[in-house]
Amino acid sequence: MQRHQAVQIEAAQAQSTFRTIAPAAFAHAYQTKNIVRQVSISAGLALASVFMQERNALHYNRLAERFSWNAWQFNDALHLLREQLPNLSDTQRLGVLAGELARQATLISCLDFFRLEAWIALALAGCLLALRAAD
Repeated sequence: MQRHQAVQIEAAQAQSTFRTIAPAAFAHAYQTKNIVRQVSISAGLALASVFMQERNALHYNRLAERFSWNAWQFNDALHLLREQLPNLSDTQRLGVLAGELARQATLISCLDFFRLEAWIALALAGCLLALRAAD
């Protein structure tokens, strides 16, 4: 019952807030808001894609530095695969390692992206708190 009353109060507040605005101006403002929202979503998605591609390339190259016959980590992983998957050929084992390399690069890139999102959220929260304190 309390929830229903809260919705009614919010609706009444919204009606009284927009009562003084001309319908044509309100429609124009609403349309502008929708355009800005769509552009923001597109720009955010494009920036996120570019960030993920750049970080994935960086992490893949860093991880691939140890993906050679001269690296002991690579030889240990290959030896472990020989023990655990004896039915696979060496080419197939290399494919398994290459797939794991790509998967780990993607995982680290996603972690970087989530860290970036967390910092942006903290910065925005700080801005909101500063605005509230200024009011």
